[in-house]
Amino acid sequence: MRRAPLTMREPLPEGARSVLFKPLKGPEPTTGSRSLKILFLNSYKIIMETLSKLKTLSYPEALLYVQSMKIPPVDAEEQLLRISNMKTTQALVPEPPIQPVRFEDYFKLINPPLGEGAFGAIYKIIQTKEFHGKLLTTPIVAKIIIISGDKREFEESFKREFAILKSVSKEACAEKVGIVCYYDAFPAMIGRTKGAHYRVIIMEFIAGTNMEDYTQKNRNAFRNALKFAPDLSIPNFIKLKIKQPELIDFMIQTANTLNFLHEREIVHRDIKLANIMKTKTGKYVFIDFGFSCFTRFGEYACYANVVGSPGYASPELWRLNEIIAKTGVPTDYFKDVYEKADVWALGICFYEVMYGDFPPEFRGGGLTEFKYAVINEDVVFPLTRSSELRNIVAKMLIRDWTKRAPIKEILADISAYSASVKQ
Repeated sequence: MRRAPLTMREPLPEGARSVLFKPLKGPEPTTGSRSLKILFLNSYKIIMETLSKLKTLSYPEALLYVQSMKIPPVDAEEQLLRISNMKTTQALVPEPPIQPVRFEDYFKLINPPLGEGAFGAIYKIIQTKEFHGKLLTTPIVAKIIIISGDKREFEESFKREFAILKSVSKEACAEKVGIVCYYDAFPAMIGRTKGAHYRVIIMEFIAGTNMEDYTQKNRNAFRNALKFAPDLSIPNFIKLKIKQPELIDFMIQTANTLNFLHEREIVHRDIKLANIMKTKTGKYVFIDFGFSCFTRFGEYACYANVVGSPGYASPELWRLNEIIAKTGVPTDYFKDVYEKADVWALGICFYEVMYGDFPPEFRGGGLTEFKYAVINEDVVFPLTRSSELRNIVAKMLIRDWTKRAPIKEILADISAYSASVKQ
């Protein structure tokens, strides 16, 4: 049904006409009087107010604003992406082919699985036939994600992880940055299971151990020491098995990897020791990018949601809904907050490797007590480690995210300290 023509007394912002409106069939309307077909908004006043507000908002903020006006989310995102008129820093990655392949025709699973979770499982595999023009002879693994029934939300996680890894893997692997090397991703049929659909990501096999298991060697020593020195005041009381050179190497490598990601507008959002592997050659590698997102405009951008592991969640993530409710979404909130949340999580990892355990303030009690401690209590450092290293990690665990150091500064501090102790 054709709507009555609208007379515009105010000029539309550049590009807005082609985004929010679609001309009716017929000759091109004149500037003074345009015959337009409203796609999503049916009020000129709302249109002008929305366009005015969108010019002051970042993409995630604008998306939330438009979604609050009951516009279908997918359509709102598509329209806002066009409104922004901004080119993404990375080309959008095409989705995997729709037609599933029979997994056993090209790969052989090696049981038992290396790891299992709600998403599915990770297996070491052997490629038996050329696939997508490649025959990999190096050790590889398959992350097999189940997409069926109540697990269909993992489809989005698969697509996001696939896009993130594909956008950085080639460069990271060439530069020997600590990110798991990605090879392929595709939908698959596995075995004779009916009613289940699978998504597969093929990655390099990392021979080594995750840092959560590796730091167990310090944990008992740390907890025994706390029985005798609960105030953590006695220097060298804890006889740590992970020595300073190894600790510094871990800090430099992982800070460099996180800086690499942040420079490419990617946040990990699930940094924890269990997601950092130490190889037999001493390289530290980030794995599991299922919660990662881009901090730029475009597909798989970060939105106001909290994901990851509670033990590594920063104070601002615990208070995210409260902050949004009180102040609205600040400019560049998602980019700044999620980057600083990554810094906090890596800082907790540094603390664990330094001492073998979580800060004592964060241990004991239930989730409510833990949340209170993270939001309200400062971390205290045993004197066993050097004051320089303690100060660096303390900058990563500042509760106010606006004052917390960015990873680039942390990397520079660690590198400078490493150079000074080698002289």
